[in-house]
Amino acid sequence: AQLLAAAGGTLLLPAVTALTLGIVGKDRFPSQQGRNQAFNHVGILIAAGAITLGTARFGPAIAFWVLGLMAVLAIAAALATPASAWSQRRAVGWKEDEAKDGAKDGKKEEDAPQRAGIRTVLGDRRLLVLACALTLFNLGSGGMLSLLGQKLVATAVSATHWTAIYVMVAQLTMVPVALFAGSLADRRGRRKLLLAAFAVLPVRAALSAFVDDPTWLILAEILDGVASGIVGVAVPVVVADLTWGSGRTQTALGTVNAVQGVGGALSAWYGGLAFGLFGWAGAFLALGAPALAALALVIWFDATPEPGRRSRRRQART
Repeated sequence: AQLLAAAGGTLLLPAVTALTLGIVGKDRFPSQQGRNQAFNHVGILIAAGAITLGTARFGPAIAFWVLGLMAVLAIAAALATPASAWSQRRAVGWKEDEAKDGAKDGKKEEDAPQRAGIRTVLGDRRLLVLACALTLFNLGSGGMLSLLGQKLVATAVSATHWTAIYVMVAQLTMVPVALFAGSLADRRGRRKLLLAAFAVLPVRAALSAFVDDPTWLILAEILDGVASGIVGVAVPVVVADLTWGSGRTQTALGTVNAVQGVGGALSAWYGGLAFGLFGWAGAFLALGAPALAALALVIWFDATPEPGRRSRRRQART
């Protein structure tokens, strides 16, 4: 069951990205990705609330029923999407007018430009830098909440109660942040969004290291919501920018997602090792250190020097 859940979660991001690009196109993708992520976090909040309320009456098994029902509703929503609304050419960045001209000439619409080689796409230096930066970000971020819960247990505070609050606060923060990041991606550029997200994590680590009052630690989880909300929107948009027209956007996005997952998987071990060596404060600061390295990579990162739509408008005028 856990393997199936992990496989589904891994496939979901590339699949939703392909569906979104094929419906709205690249120009509208950043704002739509922001809305997608906002609704995603709202769904998580609804599921958490339903499970919390239902557990008191029906027991812990209610969680499986709630998640199963939401999965069925998600499948129904996907099936309800009109097939004519999605275009493969629009999803991968091939010109749609070429398909129309080909149909007039009697050519099959399935005839499409050749996809770029996988090694060519995945060997893009900018994509490799992005993957490394995200791996470092997740190495610092992934285990921070669990380490914070252990710190609360050690200080005789109700860790379960406060951890639940922190999770809800982070998810609530992600909703408006995702919406704002989607609209900001075109106006300010993708790189600035990544800079903001990666700069937030060291501040969160410092707060977690030196603040003991669980109420004030809510600020740290608000910062978690800001960083995660931005990353959830910016990363698919940047990958689409880098691979547009290659026919390999989903392959690249899945690869980046897998690589950054390594950082998340190692984060708890890294935080525990740092705690054994340096104590609570040192452990949180150690978790913030990879984010500084990720920030340095993003400062050097030149994937999208300016918003794509603005660049195309300048080219059209010239």
